[in-house]
Amino acid sequence: MPHIIMKTISLSSIALLLGACASGSVSTEPAKHVEAGSLKKVGVLMVNYTDFEVSAVLIDTGAKERVGLAGPVRARESGGVGPARCCYELPKPGAPITIYWKSPTMGEHQHIKRTAVLTGQAPADPNQFSHLILRFMNDFPAATIQAEYISDEELKAGRASKRIDPLLWPVLDQLASPSERGMKQ
Repeated sequence: MPHIIMKTISLSSIALLLGACASGSVSTEPAKHVEAGSLKKVGVLMVNYTDFEVSAVLIDTGAKERVGLAGPVRARESGGVGPARCCYELPKPGAPITIYWKSPTMGEHQHIKRTAVLTGQAPADPNQFSHLILRFMNDFPAATIQAEYISDEELKAGRASKRIDPLLWPVLDQLASPSERGMKQ
């Protein structure tokens, strides 16, 4: 039963992410600092390959504002995905970002801090929507984070895209058509 509830929450989150970003809506927590060379509409998907839940995530882009993403991002054996978040302003590929994250098993003031270089391709138009997949890798003690941009078209392709994590497939499979995703055809 808990897996059905979490799958429904993840499905609803991704549908909301795709629908909100397609319509140009923004979240209540968009980054406010506008930098030259940044992407204006980025949806964030989080995939967890570790054996423990990630409860909170903060992205520091080096700008004046930090992007706070609520969790949880479930452990790999519980599905490994978290709620999708939309829409943020983030740097283009090639820029470093610092990720702060924690697990419920950590103390109140403990966290893990890692720097990742943004990979993938940015849309030519910085106002066009794109997606960032944050991957929490299972390589302790290194605790590597990968941060890769994928296009809206690649996310819509689901399993057909080699860049979409298999942990996201069950959720994307349930969103069979663009109209079910809240997307304009």
